[in-house]
Amino acid sequence: NKKFPQMALAFISFLSLIAFTGATELNTIGINYGRLGNNLPSPARSIEILQDMNVGRVKLYDADHEILNLLSGKKIEVAITVTNDEISGIAANQRLADQWVYEHIIAHYPTTKIRFVLVGDDLPKHGPRYPNSA
Repeated sequence: NKKFPQMALAFISFLSLIAFTGATELNTIGINYGRLGNNLPSPARSIEILQDMNVGRVKLYDADHEILNLLSGKKIEVAITVTNDEISGIAANQRLADQWVYEHIIAHYPTTKIRFVLVGDDLPKHGPRYPNSA
């Protein structure tokens, strides 16, 4: 196969890039932490479980203050989410956007290792591309 040397070279280049950029967190476990369901452990117990599993990163599907407080001082990097219900208000009102940042990020950072803020927690299923939706 003539493409094999090209693919091998690309793979070796990729590995070299990782090695020389200090990307040492390749084996860090990340967990998506959702709170919708039955028989879920308490937030405090959930954080204990994450620590017991040596989780290095967690994605929250919202920016719940209790969870963010429980993650304070832990060695877990956090991605918080602006929920779909919050997007239009924040997008339309700078004061509301500033308030969200203050309440959900500044109030917890840096003791909670907030690394990312994600916008939206689900793909929309309405509009012109979804003609059968309500």
